[in-house]
Amino acid sequence: KENNYILNHPIIGKFNKVLSRELKDLYNYAFVALGNSEERLHWLKILKQNNYKVPNLIHPRSYISKSSNFGKGILVAANASIQSSTNLQDGVIVNTGSTVDHDCNLNKGVHICPGVNLAGNVKVGSKSWIGIGSCVIENIAIGESVLVGAGSSVISDLPNNVKAFGSPAK
Repeated sequence: KENNYILNHPIIGKFNKVLSRELKDLYNYAFVALGNSEERLHWLKILKQNNYKVPNLIHPRSYISKSSNFGKGILVAANASIQSSTNLQDGVIVNTGSTVDHDCNLNKGVHICPGVNLAGNVKVGSKSWIGIGSCVIENIAIGESVLVGAGSSVISDLPNNVKAFGSPAK
């Protein structure tokens, strides 16, 4: 339906319509709301190549430090907190009630699920997924395409392309 909205933004159709002349003439802005990081980044790239402006959607009940830096196509949900000197690259999702402390770096397509807590100076590689209610202690590096299971405690670095679960996450 053409009258559907998300956060006061209209849903204008399926992906196969996004490059049509009709939509490009009507809209300057487009946002990708997909949970799959690979697909989200793919469509962000296509939107940028086709001269769409890709906004960041920041919930009014979130906190964003003025010294944080954001790429494009980022979603920060209600009650999330992004602290000082934190960098979020394109296509990052920081979900409801999550905290991202000072000097963190979230690379392209990272998905932080609800209730996650990242301590200071955490690095998360592209397309990684940190499961609901997980925590990551300070100075940890999480590689690319890593899946951290729900409720896990990450207390040591994780290499690329692994699944880690538990407390401590292994």
